[in-house]
Amino acid sequence: HLMWVTIDGGGRLHALGGRFIRQAATLRRFEVVDHILWLMRQEVLAPRMMQAVLQALGRAVGAAGMAGGQMIDMATEGLQLSEDEVMRLQALKTGRLIQYSAEAGAILGGASVSQQAALAAYGADLGAAFQIADDVLDATGTTAGIGKTAGKDAASGKATPVALLGVRGARDRAATLSASAAAHLSGFGPAADGLRALAAYVVARKH
Repeated sequence: HLMWVTIDGGGRLHALGGRFIRQAATLRRFEVVDHILWLMRQEVLAPRMMQAVLQALGRAVGAAGMAGGQMIDMATEGLQLSEDEVMRLQALKTGRLIQYSAEAGAILGGASVSQQAALAAYGADLGAAFQIADDVLDATGTTAGIGKTAGKDAASGKATPVALLGVRGARDRAATLSASAAAHLSGFGPAADGLRALAAYVVARKH
């Protein structure tokens, strides 16, 4: 389910790992760790590249990433947060791992500094769009339809874009982020069409 975006020496984008994020709602958060450890055992990565990938992983899952986001999520249940605070929280949830998948792929593919920055920005907006769309589904979907318990966020008083902006406002924000994600790929031409389609998919999905 994990997306690996890589770039070869000719600047062409490749996506490795099968299903991208089309089933990201069931993404196991540490699946990426298993894959990296497999790569280490196969000795297919240069030490410097492995170090860069693991450093990026540490940022993604540590106190400044998903672990911190989870702590904030639990600590702020029932509290009123500002829009900036809510969006910051969203960026540190599952969306942060989606961002990492783009960052890691760029590193593994030997991307230039500017290409890495573009793909990281794509991943950040893609991850935020995914997370907001997920919150919208929680508020509007059914348990059978979305494949998990619906209405949990409202029941627990979680601070979400839906609670702050309403369903329509949250959908609009997710659409804006999806468009922004696609815009970061302007330098890659038609080779990035699959990633652009993915940005559209995360906000159009029904589960």
